[in-house]
This record gives sequence, C-alpha cells and structure tokens, in this order.
Amino acid sequence: MLSKCKATMSGVLKQIPLPDVLQLLSSSKRTGYLKIISTYDTAFILFKDGRINHAYFENNKHDPKEVIFILMTSSSGKFEFYKCKEENMDFKNTIDIAIPFLLMQAAQYEDEISIDIEMDFD
Repeated sequence: MLSKCKATMSGVLKQIPLPDVLQLLSSSKRTGYLKIISTYDTAFILFKDGRINHAYFENNKHDPKEVIFILMTSSSGKFEFYKCKEENMDFKNTIDIAIPFLLMQAAQYEDEISIDIEMDFD
C-alpha cells in the first residue's frame, strides 16, 4: 500500500536536523511516512495527522520510541517524506505522543547516553 504514497520532501540530516523535520511534519499535520537512510539502518516513522504513530528499523528490532531516540543521536543520513492517504497506511498505534514531548525525551535519552560513556572512561 505504501507504493501509492507520493514523495513530497527530501533532504540531508546535516542540513536539516531530524528534530526540525519532525516539528515541520507535526505542525503541518502530515499523514504518511518518513524514511531515514543512515549508516546504521533504514528507518521508517509513520505519521497520522502530524503525530508519530509507529517507528521501526528495516533490519534491527528496537522499541518504536527507541528507534526515534537512536535516530536523534545521529546527524548523518538522508530523509524522504512520503505523503499518503490514511487508507494506504497500516497504522500500528505503538506511539501516540506530541512531537515536543518526544523531543524532550530524546534529549534526555541522549544526555543519559553521554553520561554513561563518560563514566566508562573514568
């Protein structure tokens, strides 16, 4: 069904960071999916009316929120957003969270990771 979706936006994460992309899709209440190609894996974030509905990696198993947190720690890769009609999406409803709150959680997650790394070198 996703093949019926139309690519409407693309870019490079070094030029447009993921938090900015997420906020844009949220504020414009988009329905579709964001495909992120990084060195780690290809990820998909599904949106319904501007809210993240589900996220997953193509080849690695992670909790949907963890997928987003992992993506937030990387500034490399490229993204493409595909606008879809709701009937062409297979929504999982694993995440239903406002983007600003999710971004705060992701920043906290990134801080915790950096603290763990610093403690490992002591």
